[in-house]
Amino acid sequence: MNFVAIDVETANSDMGSICQIGIVKYADGRLVEEWVSLIDPEDYFDYINISIHGIDEDVVKGSTTFPQITEILAAFLNNAICVRQKIRIIKESDFKLLLQNA
Repeated sequence: MNFVAIDVETANSDMGSICQIGIVKYADGRLVEEWVSLIDPEDYFDYINISIHGIDEDVVKGSTTFPQITEILAAFLNNAICVRQKIRIIKESDFKLLLQNA
């Protein structure tokens, strides 16, 4: 099977605040190409996100911005089956609300 898998880290709860992106390409079930890059999200970093991935403003300082990697993304994703994972981060306030309503 041929596919591309993509994973991102975000600076905050906004899915558009990508601060790192990684892509792997598989052909016939074998890894054939991989690419990873830090991205300057041009946005603020939330302490919750930093505690998860360890990326903050200092780490991405001077890194490329998302519009600057669109050609690389297009090369990986054009005519490709793309998979990704999505994990919703549950904030402490959300967790307390869930417990109250249980």
